[in-house]
Amino acid sequence: MNKTFLVLVISVLLVVLTLQNTQHVYMHLLFWEFQAPLVLALLTCLICGFLIAWVASAQKLWRLKTTNRKLQKKLDEIESHSPQPQPADIETVPAIDAPVAPAE
Repeated sequence: MNKTFLVLVISVLLVVLTLQNTQHVYMHLLFWEFQAPLVLALLTCLICGFLIAWVASAQKLWRLKTTNRKLQKKLDEIESHSPQPQPADIETVPAIDAPVAPAE
């Protein structure tokens, strides 16, 4: 799928979401109470969810990258100490010029 098309579709959906959710809602956060448009509350929750998921996966991603670097160093070390493989002798099959008759 074309990336530009995907961005366009998401942008249109966000505009529709904004236009359809203009009513104000009351929100309570600890000791504060404030009023904001519903779309702002929805988008704030969405962004917070993405940030929480990103932070939760960051440790695992960092650990995988570290392990990958260590394994790549070991592989490079093993490859530098091992002899280079020699090409195997390949038998060539002679070409058949005449067509093969089907078996009866």
